[in-house]
Amino acid sequence: MRAAAQAILLWYARNVPYHRGKQRLSQRLRRIFQVSLEGEYVERRGGLWWSIDPGDYIQQDLFWSSAKDAAEIREAVRAMPKGGVMFDLGANFGYYAIKIATALEGDCCIYAFEPNPPTMRRFRKNLELNSTRGVYPCETGLSDVPGRAFVVEQPAHSGAAYLDQAVITAPGAPAGIQLATLDLFFEQHNIDRLDLIKMDIEGAELRALRGGIESIRRFRPVILIELNPDTLERDGCSVRDVVVFLEDLGYALHTVRPRVRITRDHLPPRREIVNAVCRAV
Repeated sequence: MRAAAQAILLWYARNVPYHRGKQRLSQRLRRIFQVSLEGEYVERRGGLWWSIDPGDYIQQDLFWSSAKDAAEIREAVRAMPKGGVMFDLGANFGYYAIKIATALEGDCCIYAFEPNPPTMRRFRKNLELNSTRGVYPCETGLSDVPGRAFVVEQPAHSGAAYLDQAVITAPGAPAGIQLATLDLFFEQHNIDRLDLIKMDIEGAELRALRGGIESIRRFRPVILIELNPDTLERDGCSVRDVVVFLEDLGYALHTVRPRVRITRDHLPPRREIVNAVCRAV
């Protein structure tokens, strides 16, 4: 029974285009029939080729449902004109960067930051599989000050890997990865515009915002950001701290789906993870 269910679910994943409810239906059936896969698969989804590990939490929706974060991708594409510049912080296997660059036919400049070496290797492979133009992978972490940090990985969840800046100072610690700030990166690369920042960096969001405050003030980009209370608290701040910082910069925040206003006085329900779109007002 399990083998038959797996075969049907694989056919459904590979042959039926993404539609509303596909993700929920696939998840439910996989749970009922205890279907799971892991390892590297090179598969075509949504008109693009992907190197995917269906055993990885962040990649399984694309493998089984043909898409992920559909509403967020629509927001991002809406914010990026042709010729636009985007900073993708926490690029992971390249889904946002590749989808957006493809939608813009490569007429863009997407700096995609992914400091975890194994994840970056998958990202680069996906760029090659699709001959993607306009995307520039950067194996660098972003914070409020330059320095170095250590990647803390999470089993079967590449999206939950995070940077620990304290570990690197311990005796005998490995060399770690390089940290930069957005403002320093702008200065070093002579970037003269910024249309969109997408930010999902497991609690380091406020650090990265602080490190890019001058660039944000100058260009007023749309910001698509994950607000995760657990990861932010691990890094010593809170969802409210991020909201206050952005409001003080003149931004209005809304959840992506459903569209609900977020303010310092009206925060998302406690412990709820939300993706927010932030626009200068």
